[in-house]
Amino acid sequence: MSNIKIGIVGSGRMARHHLERFSPIETAEVVAIASRNEKTGNQLAAKWSATFISDWRHLVELQLPKPKGIGIV
Repeated sequence: MSNIKIGIVGSGRMARHHLERFSPIETAEVVAIASRNEKTGNQLAAKWSATFISDWRHLVELQLPKPKGIGIV
């Protein structure tokens, strides 16, 4: 069974909350974090081995495995 690819929009408290909830799900894989805040966005992306994107609209244009879900937090 392949993993469900997830993109997160935002890098604040709610984004961290959602990421913590995804972590125990073995079939969930966060592939990208989009945020206007480059500092916190890059920090979260590095922590979760995801790609940082500065503009959420680029989530749908990624050449990465396409996310099956996008959380806007």
